[in-house]
Amino acid sequence: MATYEKCHTRVVILVGLLVSLASGYGDAQQTFLEAVVDVKPAIVFLPSPEYPVQLRVKGVGGRVLVQCIVDTMGIVEPNSVKILQTPDTAFSRATIEALVQARFTPARVKGKAVRVLVNVPIDFNVKPK
Repeated sequence: MATYEKCHTRVVILVGLLVSLASGYGDAQQTFLEAVVDVKPAIVFLPSPEYPVQLRVKGVGGRVLVQCIVDTMGIVEPNSVKILQTPDTAFSRATIEALVQARFTPARVKGKAVRVLVNVPIDFNVKPK
């Protein structure tokens, strides 16, 4: 990761923490960073993504890192899903389709369910036949 990206990430986390502390626990539209919530969201259900055939045949696997917002009901907000890293762009569609079907326990701040920005790793492993 480039120095700028590390610095930017630290600034974003710090700003998120300061905003969260200054505002108590915010309203339903406020989005918290995972690092500042009292209770982190946990995956309850995540369907297996459909492995792209062309990548399975080639033996390509790896981890896709996805960023998204989990709402106060534990549901992924579809328009928030963003691919951060992928070994091949062909994994993107299957990853997004699986993630929007996922269910989480909601994040909590001071006992109240809140929206939270999370990074979710999705692994694609080629199984020998």
